[in-house]
Amino acid sequence: MPTSTIKTLRQDAGMSQKTLAEQCGISQACISQYEKGIRKPTEENAGKIAQSLSCSVEKIVGSVELRKSRLWSIWKNLAARDMDNVIGFASFLEYKGGEK
Repeated sequence: MPTSTIKTLRQDAGMSQKTLAEQCGISQACISQYEKGIRKPTEENAGKIAQSLSCSVEKIVGSVELRKSRLWSIWKNLAARDMDNVIGFASFLEYKGGEK
């Protein structure tokens, strides 16, 4: 199994899981689970980890995952009519993408 980005960055910084967890205000168990791929960090925790490891949030969670998370947080706050508009636009983009 490949080493996780968080683990690699943490080790490169010469930091233990315990130290990273303390700096981020989250449990060592969470850090371990993130590194093993058992759980994914929340946006908030990814930000704390990125700050502690002096890197971007994108590097911690990946840019695709970050965009999906942002899209979901926007989606869940939309009114039903706006959801219909988003679905219509997404369908248009899907159709347009098929013309490559």
